[in-house]
Amino acid sequence: MKCMFALFLALPVSALADGLVTADEFEAMSQNRTQYFERGGAFYGAEQFFSDRTSLWQYGDGTCTWGKWYAQDDQICFIYEASPTPQCWHFSERGGTYYARIAGLAEGDPSELRLSKVDDKPLPCPGPDLGA
Repeated sequence: MKCMFALFLALPVSALADGLVTADEFEAMSQNRTQYFERGGAFYGAEQFFSDRTSLWQYGDGTCTWGKWYAQDDQICFIYEASPTPQCWHFSERGGTYYARIAGLAEGDPSELRLSKVDDKPLPCPGPDLGA
């Protein structure tokens, strides 16, 4: 099983000096992988990333929606079919753990998501509407 954490460890120290993950680093660590997130120790959702910056987000209830991500300044922004308003995030590393927080929130905010697992398995989303 390939692990995103190994990809992060291979990055130059200067690349993560401020703790924020750049768009290029995010693309390298997410492409063709599935990331799993939790909030407060509970499963929050998972996202499967593809090579063309598209993604498939699975909510905590199992429903899914297609999306696309892009870089904006130091943020990674997503637009989903189920919610076309952009959602911009800061992805960062602290003490060997990776986090995602809505842009504008302080590091350590209770709504921050923790990356708990990465693999290369597809998400079990039903078709044809993917539950969205």
